[in-house]
Amino acid sequence: MAMNALIDCDATGQFIDVEYIQSYELHTYHLPCTIPVYNVDGTPNEAGHITEAIDLIICYKDHNEWSSFYVSSIGHKAIILGHLWLVKHNPEINWCTGEVSMTCCPESCGTTEQGICLTGSKPSGQAGSEQVRAVLTIST
Repeated sequence: MAMNALIDCDATGQFIDVEYIQSYELHTYHLPCTIPVYNVDGTPNEAGHITEAIDLIICYKDHNEWSSFYVSSIGHKAIILGHLWLVKHNPEINWCTGEVSMTCCPESCGTTEQGICLTGSKPSGQAGSEQVRAVLTIST
């Protein structure tokens, strides 16, 4: 399945839109503790606390990884890749063209061969009941 992702250095985690989850009937899992969500001005977000997450295999060009996303109402993009993702992957971003190159990924990330995502197996100890492959289009 194809998804639009937004790189947002102000976001503290990785998020997926609740409407996207519902429209594709994806299975999520409940978090042991709820996570409060605040707007940039410090007020509580009207969508409420985050109570669910989903594990996805995400692919972008020749990059792939298994990653967890918090389910929330995030608006126009299906996925937000936040600051922690940026620190982990340290992508090269051409801000003039919007081109993102994944040249500094950790060894835990995989690569694709001939444009086909290699799904691999789910890391041990991770929750969730299915493998979902998401092919990303990243916006900066």
